[in-house]
Amino acid sequence: MKKRMLWGIAWMVLAVVLVGGAVNRTSAKLGLETVGNGSLESEAAVGPWQTIQGTVLAVDGEMLVIGTADGTEVIVEGQPWMYALGQGFACQPGEAITLRGYPEAEEFKTAWIATSSGAEVTLRGPDGSPMWSGRGRGRNAGG
Repeated sequence: MKKRMLWGIAWMVLAVVLVGGAVNRTSAKLGLETVGNGSLESEAAVGPWQTIQGTVLAVDGEMLVIGTADGTEVIVEGQPWMYALGQGFACQPGEAITLRGYPEAEEFKTAWIATSSGAEVTLRGPDGSPMWSGRGRGRNAGG
């Protein structure tokens, strides 16, 4: 009887260790960290949020180029642009456009685009997570 009880406890401890390790690994892959109350929070610290207004200089299936009043060019390309196109976003050269996003390293991470003709698309959530990933759409957000 004692032997069975010891084996049962050993199996329970093993299960707890394996489940705990899986949760820890998943949290690390998703960029989440456990806070004091045991809940998970995103490590993504974005900001400061900025609004850029400009004019569409060029647009095609690979990128959107915006020119600002001070002569700066902002380019939206790669996954953010593919996602915008997939959502039906469209604009034309010469059209007034507004971007909302944040700087990260040497790049502007566009989170939202709107045109003067009313086209609008959200590319990132409030924490900066991309909408094309599960976390951006509210899935796997850790609570």
